[in-house]
Amino acid sequence: FFETAVTAADELAAALAAIDVDYRGKDTGCVPLARIAKPAGDAFAGRASWPKVELGERQRVTRGIDRTPYGGKADLSAVLRGASDGERLYLDIEVTDDVRATPYDAVHEKRLIWSNDALQMGFDRADGTGLKELNFSAPPAGEVFFTLANDPIREDLIRFKAHAEGSVTDYRVVIPWKALWSDFTAGDEARVKFCLAVVDNDGDRGNPRLRTYGDRQALQLAPGLYLGGKQSAAYPKLALEKMMDREGVRNAEGAK
Repeated sequence: FFETAVTAADELAAALAAIDVDYRGKDTGCVPLARIAKPAGDAFAGRASWPKVELGERQRVTRGIDRTPYGGKADLSAVLRGASDGERLYLDIEVTDDVRATPYDAVHEKRLIWSNDALQMGFDRADGTGLKELNFSAPPAGEVFFTLANDPIREDLIRFKAHAEGSVTDYRVVIPWKALWSDFTAGDEARVKFCLAVVDNDGDRGNPRLRTYGDRQALQLAPGLYLGGKQSAAYPKLALEKMMDREGVRNAEGAK
């Protein structure tokens, strides 16, 4: 449905309806984050308890290059988990992809790594004044990322690692909030909008010189990133969640 001509209101409604997660805000869709203490060791050790968003066919979009039918979760699917300690954002994205294809790296057209098997992330302030885009990929030559923004992003502060085993790649990204906005303060997470696109290249065995041909589909959490004109209007907000309390009830903050 993202490929058809729709009004902005229709596009927003469709995007929010496609967020495949039980958590819902009072009047908008949102992406939940675990609120954690500043970790003394590996921040990702507790990721299994973080709230998750699953991406699959409901979020699939295509670029019109290849109309191959969606092959199900084994073809392309992902699980997003996130947390914040007030200073840093921790994102763990586990991607299942049946064909690994990463033609671009830090040496060969770094600016095009978004069309590899890759992650695209979009961030903005709730008022639309701080749009940022980050792209991550893990070719054999080593992990690589690049950023796009109207004002600088502190790339030197961002940490990114990926581990691939079989058809599954686990991406772990640590982004200090001040790397995005220097005036960010703890608690501002509730005023941040976020979008994720999981890009699937798959390659082109018929003509390997056409490196980008295999860039055929993505799982896009909401319009405006992989497709949609680099607009953040439909991005869902982030929502901090406390860990389970003694009664087993998950409390949420910042859902307004």
